[in-house]
Amino acid sequence: MKKIPLILLAILLICVFCLYALMQKDEGADRNYIVQSAQTTLAPLSPVSSNQAKELVSAFSKTAPLPATIHLGRVEESSYQGQRVRILTVAGDTVTIRGVTPLLAAPLVRTKGASFVSSPLSLFGYSLLSAQKDGQFIYYLTTEDAAFEISVITSSSVEAKEVLSSLQLISTD
Repeated sequence: MKKIPLILLAILLICVFCLYALMQKDEGADRNYIVQSAQTTLAPLSPVSSNQAKELVSAFSKTAPLPATIHLGRVEESSYQGQRVRILTVAGDTVTIRGVTPLLAAPLVRTKGASFVSSPLSLFGYSLLSAQKDGQFIYYLTTEDAAFEISVITSSSVEAKEVLSSLQLISTD
């Protein structure tokens, strides 16, 4: 009989300790963590127009997927959230590619009103998002340094995949 009050006292102490522990303020919960992208400073650039892949990639300063035949290509400077960015626009036979660097400016090249979904396709080891709008198959690709939107003008998904597979990854080297 003498053990019952001791057991009840022990249970009461455990409950009080648990309540105290639960009511303590979690000090780590108040900390704000800010993730900041790597600051890349791009040198000022005069607009560059060319149909040569190497010249365009050199002006863009990042590796880019380009078609074998370029009818018109342009690299120009812009700004996004107070940072200098470069925008690449390339037109091929049935494909148009728009790219932007640094990656934080990715929204600049995304088609408004297109509903992108995850795609089983990949290009150069990078996953693609895909959408269809106005008779175009649109693919969205992000690398470590840049974002690209690839628009293929065709009514066939098979042809769109063929156009994707014909693209070349051109490096700045």
